[in-house]
Amino acid sequence: MVKKLKLVIAIAMLLPCYSLFAEPQSEYGEIDALFDYQDRSQRTGHIKQEPTKPISDAYFDFKSDLEDNAGVNYLLEISPQYQTGVGESNGHSSNNETNLIVQWAAIEHDNAKRGNLLMWYQWSNTLGSDTTSDFASDLGVLSPPNGGDTSPSSHRDLFQHFAWEQWFADDSIRLMVGKLTTRVLFNLNSYTVSDREDFFTPMIVNNPVVHYTARVGFGTYIEFKQPTYYVSGMMRDADADLSKKFIDFDSINSGNWEYVSELGLTPQDVLGLGSGVYRLTLSYSDETDAFEKSNSISVSADQDVGEHYGLFFRYAFSDDTFRAFEQRLATGFQIKSPLNFDNDRIGLGGWWGKPTNDRLDDEVGVDLFWRLQLSSIIELTPGFQMIFNPALNQNKNQAALAQMRIRILL
Repeated sequence: MVKKLKLVIAIAMLLPCYSLFAEPQSEYGEIDALFDYQDRSQRTGHIKQEPTKPISDAYFDFKSDLEDNAGVNYLLEISPQYQTGVGESNGHSSNNETNLIVQWAAIEHDNAKRGNLLMWYQWSNTLGSDTTSDFASDLGVLSPPNGGDTSPSSHRDLFQHFAWEQWFADDSIRLMVGKLTTRVLFNLNSYTVSDREDFFTPMIVNNPVVHYTARVGFGTYIEFKQPTYYVSGMMRDADADLSKKFIDFDSINSGNWEYVSELGLTPQDVLGLGSGVYRLTLSYSDETDAFEKSNSISVSADQDVGEHYGLFFRYAFSDDTFRAFEQRLATGFQIKSPLNFDNDRIGLGGWWGKPTNDRLDDEVGVDLFWRLQLSSIIELTPGFQMIFNPALNQNKNQAALAQMRIRILL
């Protein structure tokens, strides 16, 4: 079984070499905001911005000049959030996540595809005494109620991604080499991007089952994309030490690797509803000193429904004990532009998770959020979660929590 899976992944990684045409488009997962929010000055919000408009205009003009003259495009994202138990649910937790995302188009300043350095540096810190893990324990739940957990310490920072990116063959082939995080490459979803942009729980926005979303390391990624499909693959160091903020070159000598491959269908219109993306992701990891070898399969789909609605579906299974859950299923929808506010979003999602520990019962939960575009650079997102049958406290039928998040994009 392992040999067959490795063969499938290897074939998928070689497919790009045999067809050289078409103009692709690419997604970058949790760092998509770098490209989506390049012209923040044009975004309207609920709060009038006339008093601060001269300052914001000057700042955006500086960013535009920097990109034109030096090929440097950057985004600073600052996003604190707070959660508290509701009713009989105990505990509270707050943390902040700051992301610096930079793209340097070193070859041609006006065309990053000719060669660019893509960097994502992340700082996470717990505000107060309780980490997200402490809060989950207070609630009696196994599933993380939010991302940004720094447990067991109160702070964490590292390069999530530091890689050279290059496009070839009329921009149908994309190559990345360097420190790679799969959160910008695989198992993405347009309606479950990150816990700082839409839903709060990683049970929806991340993949809490597979090993590769919890690792970063040196490797190579290649993608071949056509208008209606793409295929991609990655080979990455499986032993990289996450405590090293930059690249752990020493661990490469161990000879342990992980492999991820993905096939995606990108139809422009599905049953008259609109465009969609349907992804199938396979992975295999060699055995390391810390973990056994593992295989996984994941499905992720997002589908537009007209101009104002979107649906999503996600499923993952892994045969190892690397993560707290061995299976996860999530589904739900988003409403775009509710009440005619162009940049607002409302989302409702539900999920089911089967723990790796067979002695624990399955958990089920729902996550509701409303993202409000206050100004061109500030978002405010209130939300609510309900988790049924908490796996770590069989005396409780459910745990409820309210949440609030601010997101500043500079």
